[in-house]
Amino acid sequence: MLLVFIGCISGAGQTFQTAGNWSTGSNWSTGSMPSGANIDVTVSANPTFSSTATIGAITDANSITYTINGSGSLTVGSSSLSKSMTFNSNGTINIALGGSLEIWGDLVVANNLTLNVVGSLIVHGNVTMGNGSSVTVEGTGTANVFGNLTGQQNTHVTTTLGGTLTVNGALSLGSGTSSISNVLGSIKAGSCTCGGCGALTNCTGNVILPVLLLYFKVSANVDKVDLHWATAMEINFDYFKLEKSTDGMHFLDFGRVRGSGNTTTRRDYSYEDDQPFDGLSFYRLTSIDFDGSEEKFDANVVPVRMNVPRKFEVFPNPVIDGKLSLKINFDSPPDAAVFIYNNLGVLLAKQEVHSSETSISIPTLDAGVYMARFSSNHFTQVVRFVVSKN
Repeated sequence: MLLVFIGCISGAGQTFQTAGNWSTGSNWSTGSMPSGANIDVTVSANPTFSSTATIGAITDANSITYTINGSGSLTVGSSSLSKSMTFNSNGTINIALGGSLEIWGDLVVANNLTLNVVGSLIVHGNVTMGNGSSVTVEGTGTANVFGNLTGQQNTHVTTTLGGTLTVNGALSLGSGTSSISNVLGSIKAGSCTCGGCGALTNCTGNVILPVLLLYFKVSANVDKVDLHWATAMEINFDYFKLEKSTDGMHFLDFGRVRGSGNTTTRRDYSYEDDQPFDGLSFYRLTSIDFDGSEEKFDANVVPVRMNVPRKFEVFPNPVIDGKLSLKINFDSPPDAAVFIYNNLGVLLAKQEVHSSETSISIPTLDAGVYMARFSSNHFTQVVRFVVSKN
């Protein structure tokens, strides 16, 4: 009898052994790059990421430096398969602007991790750092930890120049020279302790807001504007309020999108603004949770430029409560005004216009047909409206 045994090919024994690009097959012990959240590997040389890669658990040797370029991303595990990244001593991770590292398990470091984030870091489990480790998030960098971030003695957490660190669980650092420093950045944690910080923890009392926003993108699409965004986590979250502005300071609510309530998995959203402003405008998200608390994502205000026909609108039509709302789809010129006439052309009222949406009170008008004329040096339009009396 002939017995044939067929073995399963796995990631066991696959080692990144020559410094260079992760996707170069000759840098691997097997001569080809492994791929897949179920394939666990060992890293014994410094890898560089310039494209997208997905792998299982990673075990790193001493003194390994990861370089994730602006076009690179590394995902460890998946939403259905928790995998961790484990460093020995003296590890370094550099995530450049546009680059990303997402770990669906834990990030564990023996001692002396140096983590520099200018791009995006997401750890769905815990971050555990040994003595002498440091985390720096700067510029447009974002670091989101769903579990706890724990450091032993002489560990440091720093955000600078707009960088944000959000820890859903506890941020806890040990004694010695440990520090938590926030210089024009943001640190939010469920709780915060630091044995070496004294009273200057820089995050005491911060709480997790209902939404962790991954990105917010806005793009022009002929005569419409497409909005796309995603969240990494939502806690007791009700809905998004969509806002736009002609000057980046005064925003108008133009739409709402229901949230997912409570989730720790990624959620993607989209919306279409079919009445965009003409010229340069700005878009922003505001999150509203179930108790009415809100967070404005001012760090994610996105500009877009459109070339659409200018419009002047009045509503409601007919008017039934003596108040007429006025709306334009462009930045109001300094000389802009609206004039109200009866059907014989007699001027009844005048209202200066200082924003893209305003109102005018007309409680004394009898039932009938009237005209509203928007006028400025560069644009004039007349709209008829009806006043109805109950």
